[in-house]
Amino acid sequence: MLFRSGFSPEWLTLREPFDAAARSRALAQRFAEALPPAPRIADLGGGTGSNVRYLAPLVPGARWRVVDADPVLLAEAAKRTAQIETLRYDLNGDLRSLFGACDGVVTSALLDLTSAPWFDRLGSALALRQLPFLAALSVDGRIEFDPPAPHDRIIVAAFAQHQRGDKGFGSALGLGAIEHLATRLQALGYEVVTEPSDWRIGANDQPMLRQYLDGVIGAAIDAAPERRAQIASWSVMRRQQASDGALSVRVGHRDILATYRRRRA
Repeated sequence: MLFRSGFSPEWLTLREPFDAAARSRALAQRFAEALPPAPRIADLGGGTGSNVRYLAPLVPGARWRVVDADPVLLAEAAKRTAQIETLRYDLNGDLRSLFGACDGVVTSALLDLTSAPWFDRLGSALALRQLPFLAALSVDGRIEFDPPAPHDRIIVAAFAQHQRGDKGFGSALGLGAIEHLATRLQALGYEVVTEPSDWRIGANDQPMLRQYLDGVIGAAIDAAPERRAQIASWSVMRRQQASDGALSVRVGHRDILATYRRRRA
């Protein structure tokens, strides 16, 4: 079965400027510096191509392949992003063959959806060709509502529990994804660096704030139906605050860069 993110083009468009503002420019630049001239780069789970649009100015002359299982998103990527190749591909498939013609691999907002066995296969496939790897915007569990309120901890805990469900790769690592992958890649000879890449959703960012609240509330109810009454009370309060321009949110993410550490003879 093909893994599908379930993300709509509308949601990906809405979040794109928040992603771009949050990302570590320093890690993106270091990734670009680790590449050969005119590199071939695969973007895993590339959706509508936002990752390529962010990185392309840093890697002039790169040849990009956007890889995703969703044909609707790939069609959008082809329309919105110049000079890319799109590939419909199951990321549960053979990553070694997928990386065979690559000089680097990138992804965004994917790692927290995946599982420990998938990470092991990803690490092995990267290390086989010593490819540099940049993954942006993996959630790390920090969610700060301003102002704070009762039941915030219940919502955050339920959301974290939901993150560990099966998203198409087996039981997801969710908030533990970055640490697991870093440990795995270091054992394979990589130098790994991470930096925060937090979303900051302000009181005036109404469309994004509403969509974010809807997602958190839905995930919390799915993960903790026994807390439905508390979640409902919290959601009424938070949605009213959002409508009144009295709520902002900081959502913790991290970017990770892995470059192969060449051993001395």
